[in-house]
Amino acid sequence: MDRRRDAERGSVSILTAVAAGMAVVVSLLVLDLWRAALARQQAQTAADASALAAAGAMASPFGGSPADAAADLAARNQAELVACACDPTGSEAVVTVRVRFGLLVVPGGSRTVTARARAVVDTGVAGDAGGLRVWFAARVSCLARLVPRIVVVSGFRTHQEQARLYREKPDLAAPPGSSLHELGLAADLSFPSPAARQRAHAVAASCGLGFEVPGEPWHAAPLGWE
Repeated sequence: MDRRRDAERGSVSILTAVAAGMAVVVSLLVLDLWRAALARQQAQTAADASALAAAGAMASPFGGSPADAAADLAARNQAELVACACDPTGSEAVVTVRVRFGLLVVPGGSRTVTARARAVVDTGVAGDAGGLRVWFAARVSCLARLVPRIVVVSGFRTHQEQARLYREKPDLAAPPGSSLHELGLAADLSFPSPAARQRAHAVAASCGLGFEVPGEPWHAAPLGWE
């Protein structure tokens, strides 16, 4: 009788130990799922911040490398930059980041989650600014902030458009194939007043712009390119 009781007690002890062990494993799994959710949230936050940083660098007249800006913001959010499709001449930044976290249920184990985000470059240039290189449009936007109500009346031109203008105004328009307008690197500006035009010429260099074509005080291009 005592032996049977001892056996029963032993069985109960084993079952109790197994149940306790399973409870620990389940608890660790729940904690790992919670840590994974936090890591995904952290990765998405890092991706969003990195994309905005890259777009900001692309739009800045004197910004540094968009990829470097994205990597810095990823690191600040305890993430690692995996990829940055952020061509300085493009109009959007797409970044991918990853976050690694340890697993409690597997001692020494880890898992990685990734997140992706996109940010569009907004230069805020008024008028016909379509087709301008992003970094050049950003310089024009810089000038517009210093001299409000500047408007782009003529920006990018196709080869055909430049050829037509040259036929119509050979004394004013550059021959097709030789105009920065065809590269998206020139803008003819309209100023709200003569005083505004004078101020724009005075501060243009601080935005990396120049009005260097004789007789065309409206023609802006990257400083030193004409």
